[in-house]
Amino acid sequence: MRFIATTVLGLILSANALAGNLDTSSSTLIWKGTKVTGGHFGKLTFKDGNIMEKDGKLVGGDFVVDMTSMTVDDIKGGSMQKLLRHLNSADFFEVEAHPTASLKITTVADGKISGDLTIKGKTHPISFDYTRDGETFSGTMVFDRTNYDINYKSGKFFPALGNKIIHDKVSVDFTFTKAAK
Repeated sequence: MRFIATTVLGLILSANALAGNLDTSSSTLIWKGTKVTGGHFGKLTFKDGNIMEKDGKLVGGDFVVDMTSMTVDDIKGGSMQKLLRHLNSADFFEVEAHPTASLKITTVADGKISGDLTIKGKTHPISFDYTRDGETFSGTMVFDRTNYDINYKSGKFFPALGNKIIHDKVSVDFTFTKAAK
């Protein structure tokens, strides 16, 4: 009985240690993908995150994005549902097999965040600028989707597609806010 109580207490303490200080309800992610003839945009939500500071300055962090939360916000109805299904498929983010993506901040200097972005189980370095307003950090992160084996209609792999090419760069406007203590 004592072993069970100790194990349960350990699990509770571990769960609390993993809980981050990111206010997921006020933090936002807005993605934008473009193609030769236009583009689409939508939202994603953070599943969890931890903002690390030293002497009041951002020094690191870990963020988990819930890929199952993806929306398409520029079209409605059946067209929106069709695009969302396609973005969730193996042609793009393969969300059923990879329900989360993550960012681990490794360094912060001169208004620039550097870290490791993981999508579809593949990790690559990334750097982007940010600004801070109180407890909120914001900016735009741009990544090359082909680094994560998202090659569907990429001009790198299918140059003969002409105006059906989907650009490789995906931008994500972000705000992340520390939770109130």
